[in-house]
Amino acid sequence: MLAPSDWLLLATIVLVVPLYSYLNRRRLETVAEANRRSLYLRSMAAQWLLALVTLYAWWRHGRPFDALGFTLEPGIVTTSAEIVCVMATIAVVMRLRTMASWPPEKGTALRERIGGTAIVLPRTKPELAWFFGVALTAGICEELLYRGFFFAVAAPYLTIYGAAVASAIVFALGHAYQGWRKMALVAVVGLFLGAFYFLTGSIVFPMFLHVLIDVNGGVSGYFLLRSDGKLSEPLTVD
Repeated sequence: MLAPSDWLLLATIVLVVPLYSYLNRRRLETVAEANRRSLYLRSMAAQWLLALVTLYAWWRHGRPFDALGFTLEPGIVTTSAEIVCVMATIAVVMRLRTMASWPPEKGTALRERIGGTAIVLPRTKPELAWFFGVALTAGICEELLYRGFFFAVAAPYLTIYGAAVASAIVFALGHAYQGWRKMALVAVVGLFLGAFYFLTGSIVFPMFLHVLIDVNGGVSGYFLLRSDGKLSEPLTVD
């Protein structure tokens, strides 16, 4: 049976966050470059607050944290997941190194396809540094909320498959500021991360992949939208 705190957290994730994201879209479109870092700080603070409240409520009810996916069972599944994460990291690093040397005309063509995510992407190196914090925060906190917590409280009522689909939809709605087309992509990513969580039984791997996806998006956005307009200027990606 769900506790009042579970219902409150579900209402926040399912209703409050999507509504805020949708209503905040127009304001984000006019955010000045100087305010982008404050936007990152507010986003990180809000996500960590919600994540910590979730963990506290879970602990207060005497529930095991394993139920949120905080476990790593030794075996072929865990080893395979670790290999996937390493390969994904290598692929992202290689892609970003290649992207750093793209000709300006290729960047111009891609800039037109960024869409709503351009609102929050970094334009300067200081902003990019802050964005790494955003990526880490989103990877940890959003996976805890949309996969770990959501699966734990919804699966008994919706089945694990229903919880995975519902989680992906709610996850996409939470990114309403990006526009409908990007929300569809976010839903697909949510399904992928949910499947990875289901197959591995650990929230750690979806967290890692989520951070990697956001880092890839942030660095790619920096290359395409940088304030000096030079796509070809090298940026070390170690």
